[in-house]
Amino acid sequence: MEYLEGGTLRELLDSTRKISPHLAIQYLLDACSGLKIAHDHGIVHQDINPSNLFILTNDTVKIIDFGFACPRGAENFLTGTPFYMAPEQVECLPVDERTDIYCLGITAFEMVTGKRPYPDKDGWTVMEMHVNQDIQDPAEVVPNIPEGLRKFIIKACARDPKRRFQSVTEALEVLEFLAGEMNLRQKTALAE
Repeated sequence: MEYLEGGTLRELLDSTRKISPHLAIQYLLDACSGLKIAHDHGIVHQDINPSNLFILTNDTVKIIDFGFACPRGAENFLTGTPFYMAPEQVECLPVDERTDIYCLGITAFEMVTGKRPYPDKDGWTVMEMHVNQDIQDPAEVVPNIPEGLRKFIIKACARDPKRRFQSVTEALEVLEFLAGEMNLRQKTALAE
């Protein structure tokens, strides 16, 4: 087993509460790159959340704990962490790449707002919310969130899998564009 130095995103969020949009996009890019490898091999992680995203000392993210991983199309009984589970996981429907995208979207919401979109502490209540209630617009919590990141989170967290990103490749394209846009803004601000 590989030895990793660093800590989980959960540990980081527990100490800082939230992170900058720029860093969130970098972490999301790394997570999507890792998910792409798993998805290319027909594997769905099913438990993407801050505890399973490990941040190395160089700020690179690695996905850990494939304990709930399954083949695309599997129907499992409530596998995952309730606060991050996709509606199809809660309803024990077949899972696919879009399931991991939803879990990552919930994680992204928490990264930039400092809270989960469904803040109830009871796992059963939260799972019901995933199925029956859209997430709060992250701009209502963080008014200055970059519009592209706001749209990314809302789309990734769509309750209907058909309304989400259909693959991590699609999500990566959006995130790469956002990263480039943010770097351009930073360079422009430094030049002024």
